[in-house]
Amino acid sequence: MSISKQLHIILANNYTARGGIPKVVASLANAMTERGHRVTIYSQKPVPRLLYPLYRLGYRFYELSLPEGVRASLPKGTEKLQDMYPLHPDVEIRPYSLTDNNLKIQRLRQEIRTLSPDVCVCPFPDGSHLIWAVTLLGSGVPYVYSERHSPQTIETVFWNRKGRLAAMSGADAIHLLLPLYRNSVPEFLRERVHVIPNAVPAPPTCAIPAGSSSAPKVLLWLGRLHEELKQCRLSMDAFALVAAQYPDWEMHVVGDGQDRDMLHAHAAATGLGDRLKLLGEAKDVWPVYAAAHAFCFSSRTEGMPNALLEAMACGLPSVCFASCEGVPDLVRHEENGLIANHMDIASLAEQLRRLMADAGLRERLGNNARKSAAVFAEQCVFDAWERLLCEVALSKGHTAMDAFTQEPFASMARLSAAARREWLWRDFRGLMPDTAEAVLYWLCRELPLRGYNALISGLKKRSRLS
Repeated sequence: MSISKQLHIILANNYTARGGIPKVVASLANAMTERGHRVTIYSQKPVPRLLYPLYRLGYRFYELSLPEGVRASLPKGTEKLQDMYPLHPDVEIRPYSLTDNNLKIQRLRQEIRTLSPDVCVCPFPDGSHLIWAVTLLGSGVPYVYSERHSPQTIETVFWNRKGRLAAMSGADAIHLLLPLYRNSVPEFLRERVHVIPNAVPAPPTCAIPAGSSSAPKVLLWLGRLHEELKQCRLSMDAFALVAAQYPDWEMHVVGDGQDRDMLHAHAAATGLGDRLKLLGEAKDVWPVYAAAHAFCFSSRTEGMPNALLEAMACGLPSVCFASCEGVPDLVRHEENGLIANHMDIASLAEQLRRLMADAGLRERLGNNARKSAAVFAEQCVFDAWERLLCEVALSKGHTAMDAFTQEPFASMARLSAAARREWLWRDFRGLMPDTAEAVLYWLCRELPLRGYNALISGLKKRSRLS
């Protein structure tokens, strides 16, 4: 594909641990740089390794300070983007701290005006979109709202519908991962929607899922160790249920994350010993896929899972859940993988049993999976991204967010990120969650109060017993 105009593209990355979003940012940056465009990445500053124990302690206080039922945002990690994934040497990295502080937003906006980029892409599943939309207000830089999860999960787990639609309204283009997700966008915004799937690179080597009768076979689980979303423990339990029937199989868990210690303890409790191995993080995943014979994908919810796409591209047959968003669009039952109808141990174990027992089935499903993944080849996907970015760049100087500056409320509040977050998220009966005031309130009042109540309760119990 030939593009005459060379663009200056800004990409935003707010993640400081390995995962789908930083991988996508790095891949898109590399692809656009190789095509002659200039790419600048604003990447969230990680927590210094020496301070990480103190940060984790503070994060625990933050979790405890949240009102009941309010979900904590994911903790930060310690890795820079360039250390997580390879980047083209011409890609510029600008470290920054995501904040809704109005003065800091103004400084970042002025810096972006000085850079004068042609387009900015923000790939998030949460309220970070609002902060970046406000940052670009009045800058003249077109804003691509790139959604990196399923709409249902964004609206119920990571964010809410009001905030999602508010951010979309300020976007010059809305990027979604799958055609089905278009239905979640109101009619008046659908003309801005562009559907571009995740790209999967061609693997250097492919798996041999049939295996051999003499060597042990590997059931692979690969992903972030985040139990609420990825459900690795459920996969372990399903394997434990069928392991005795298939003594020539072992399970390898590859990945790292906040629930690492809990999952190590759970693995030890299964009694499987060396047949269940937690191998930690792998910087090069392709040899891991190539050495496996089947893939277990147990996520509760996804957008368009990179790990599943990579396993399919490597020729691995997979077992997934029917109710996990993003999966039914990739895996067709008994054609290129197996689908467990119920999200429980028994249903997953039943499909694992079928896969582990039948080498011919594994080989057929694996071959079909590799063919299915070919439609997500990097060339096709990045061609679509380049067309989108060139189209959106035509809006420079007259963007959707620039139009907001003409609104009466904008001149009064300048679309303050903090004000918008108050309106969209706050329970006005209590302190604003995720603020220093809320944490201090908990430390100074709630913690002593809980301790006092526990002491009184203990004394009363002791009095009754005596």
